[in-house]
Amino acid sequence: MGGAKSAKRGWFLIRHDKNMWRKPAQREAMLQAGIGVFVLVSSANFSPADLTELTLRRRQDIYKHAKKTRRPFVLRLPDRGKITPFDKK
Repeated sequence: MGGAKSAKRGWFLIRHDKNMWRKPAQREAMLQAGIGVFVLVSSANFSPADLTELTLRRRQDIYKHAKKTRRPFVLRLPDRGKITPFDKK
């Protein structure tokens, strides 16, 4: 499903990319698509099972930010700690 349809439905994307901070053009493309994106920024090598567990463990924080943050957004999702915009650490 495209970004526009996802944005209209209020969906958001969760992805793992420890180097996203180096990809401003990719972040800008996500913002232009109008979607909400949480980027797991940990440098740990997570297995698919680890990523699932982490997403489930952080789901309340993810839902809270998805509800209160106006789209489009690209937020840093650390394995622990605060969820923040990419322009803040």
